[in-house]
Amino acid sequence: MSVVLSRQEIEKILLKIENPKYKLMSFLGYASGLRVSEVISLKIKDINLEELIIYIKLAKGRKYRITIFSEKLKIDI
Repeated sequence: MSVVLSRQEIEKILLKIENPKYKLMSFLGYASGLRVSEVISLKIKDINLEELIIYIKLAKGRKYRITIFSEKLKIDI
């Protein structure tokens, strides 16, 4: 059985994180649908803020993929 959290529950969890590095990683992972391993291996050059795109290299299955960068997250940074 899986548990699905509401947006309010997720927001509560994310806002409780005090360390700015971990907070950014958590928001980025949630907003972009990234796996933990993908967040950890991200490089600055993999993020295109002008086009709001994140390039994921060697994701699951050793494949490349592209995902979105949340405009709301861009504003908050």
